[in-house]
This record gives sequence, C-alpha cells and structure tokens, in this order.
Amino acid sequence: MRAQPVYLELALSGHKFGLGLSDFGSAPSGLPVSLPQDLRGICKSDLLSSRLFNIVENGPSVQGEGEARKWAERGTDVVVVARVSAPSKNEFELRGRIYDASTGRLVK
Repeated sequence: MRAQPVYLELALSGHKFGLGLSDFGSAPSGLPVSLPQDLRGICKSDLLSSRLFNIVENGPSVQGEGEARKWAERGTDVVVVARVSAPSKNEFELRGRIYDASTGRLVK
C-alpha cells in the first residue's frame, strides 16, 4: 500500500482548531464493509495525537458547500469529508476534501 502525504498549514491563536470529522461513507463493492470507518478512525487518531484539534463528530453528511456550513453551528472551523473508492480489484483510494465551515467553501 502506498500513501501520499498530506500537509495542512493552520494559523492558531491560542486555542485548538475546531475540526469536524464527517462520516467517510460506505465501502465500494468488494471491499470490507468496515473499511471507511476503520480509515476514519485512523485519521481521527492521527489528528488527536497532534493536540492541535478539537474534533467534532456526528454532524450532518456533507455532499457539498451547503451542508458544510451546518458544521459551523457545532463549533467547527473546518469539516473533513472523505470517500473510499476501488480503482482496481487490488487497491482502494481514500479521497478527502476540507471545507471552511463558516463559508461552506472548499479549501483549495
């Protein structure tokens, strides 16, 4: 398995960054049903170990910018959304997006 590194630059002002961690969806056919939630758990653990984030869970499912704004009401600055796909029989891919919760815009 190969993974691409992810780099995130944040500006903190003395408080933890509010990060909404959305559901990672369901597993594609042929992959273990638990895979999306297992990967979500790994991401959550890594984020918590940094001690930079206040993780917020159990918010609304995010399909786009409109739903992302609903996370601001839960105290988040951004919301992380990810989906698992299976480009071929022997591999899977996790693609994530980060939305600004106050505006609902995709962070680029």
